[in-house]
Amino acid sequence: LFEILSILSESNEISFVNNEAYTLAADESKNDRLSEVYQYVKENYKEDISLNEIAKIANLTPTSFCRMFKVKAKKSFVEYLNEVRIANACKFLIETDLGISEIAYECGYKTASNFNKIFKKLNGVTPGEYKKNTEN
Repeated sequence: LFEILSILSESNEISFVNNEAYTLAADESKNDRLSEVYQYVKENYKEDISLNEIAKIANLTPTSFCRMFKVKAKKSFVEYLNEVRIANACKFLIETDLGISEIAYECGYKTASNFNKIFKKLNGVTPGEYKKNTEN
């Protein structure tokens, strides 16, 4: 057992089961004006979140919000939102027997094809392949 743990700890071939980057970003910014944005996204990722809506939460104009978010988070708001949604999709794929289209809808995507494209871009595999890989 210790030999296996040693091999795993020294391996460079790391594949996270669930991307928790979005929660780390939220934890680092407790006193930040974006903390409400992170919390809102975490609670409402299933909904259609408009740029105007999220900018109001941060008390900024949409342009100022985009600029500030990119500086603080090192990614665009849409990229962050997709990461949150896909991380939750990974959880659904592992913990439920829902179909891929149902999971796409549950995570805020209107079409399964868009969900599949973004999922593959972020994880390197399709949702079906991801589910199959985690069942082994």
